[in-house]
Amino acid sequence: MQTKAQKGVALRLIYQGRFGFASSTDLTIIEDLVDAAIQAAKVSDIVQFEFASSYNFNPPKLE
Repeated sequence: MQTKAQKGVALRLIYQGRFGFASSTDLTIIEDLVDAAIQAAKVSDIVQFEFASSYNFNPPKLE
């Protein structure tokens, strides 16, 4: 049996009302990762969404 571990990073963003996603195992090129996610967003559909902060959330009391 063999196992292999690999580090990576993934980025999900909202750009001009569109979702973009990119991932990489090269942690030295974060700027390229951002550019790739923006390019992906440019060709995706505009999405309608609300952030959770607009929801009236009452956190539980901790004892």
